[in-house]
Amino acid sequence: MPQLTLETTRGDWVENRHQGWFAVCASNGRVLAESDGAGAQRVFMRSAAKPFQYLAMAQLAERAGRPLDLSAEEIAVACGSHSGSPEHLAVVETILSRTDISHDALACGPDAPLDPQALRAFISSNAEKRPCYHNCSGKHAAMALTCVRCGWPLSGYHRPEHPLQRGILSILQTWAGPDAPIDTAPDGCGAPTFRLPLATGAKLFAWLGQETQAQAAREAMTAFPLLVSGAGRIDDALMRVSQGALVSKVGADGVMGVARVSADQGLLLKIADGSAQARDFATIHLLARLGWLTPEQVAHEAISPFATRARLNSRGEAIGEFHLRDEPAQRY
Repeated sequence: MPQLTLETTRGDWVENRHQGWFAVCASNGRVLAESDGAGAQRVFMRSAAKPFQYLAMAQLAERAGRPLDLSAEEIAVACGSHSGSPEHLAVVETILSRTDISHDALACGPDAPLDPQALRAFISSNAEKRPCYHNCSGKHAAMALTCVRCGWPLSGYHRPEHPLQRGILSILQTWAGPDAPIDTAPDGCGAPTFRLPLATGAKLFAWLGQETQAQAAREAMTAFPLLVSGAGRIDDALMRVSQGALVSKVGADGVMGVARVSADQGLLLKIADGSAQARDFATIHLLARLGWLTPEQVAHEAISPFATRARLNSRGEAIGEFHLRDEPAQRY
């Protein structure tokens, strides 16, 4: 049974219990800390894989002699899960402007913005869902550009048998290690995502935080965290408040990856039931316990909403709390 446990109470009773696992590793794969049972877990990285997918694409284009040459803002969006705000869409457009590819050619499928203000404007204007609003459209724009640079067909670029996806998987396998088991399955946007041991994912984030090959993605994400996610989201809060000391990337269904820059430490966390709220709460408190966030940073107005223990109803009344239930098998 998983031993990372988050409980939520209502009144004097436990109402929900979210369980999961985490691992902290060095880039050589050495496990520095983990929750009990983490060593047996294989998890889908989901969108936490995006920085590695971008870096693999950049390497493929370099091999073809036609580099992607993206700006830092474009790299941040390609590595991110954006909110569909006008700022995000403008950067996706600049990536596509390097080719004659239109938004409609992106295989992520049509969607509406995640950003509340952008969504209100979307609804009030009776706009139709489009691929550019999809939170993965930055990654897909970079994938389409990589196909153009490498001379590969655009058709089916998101399929696992396409040379683009085969190339990304091959490079990721090199970074993960030849013996690391990696499976693939379609992500929410149609492109492959990767199922691998939890510790392998943590190892990859340690690599992201210090490896020279990863510098472009690391620096772009920490310089433009708002483009990686959006206002009021945890990736922006963590990277902005830590002033670049952390590189953070969420994944759907309870996944979080964090790199501690230049410290050779990476974290991967998975909440078993996929709860995003439990993921965010557990992430902040684990980072505090590990010493990756200071008490002052946890109390910062951008991070405190994710760390607060109080549960409030619509009247603003306290009705319970969140808390991590310590397990004796955990090591910090």
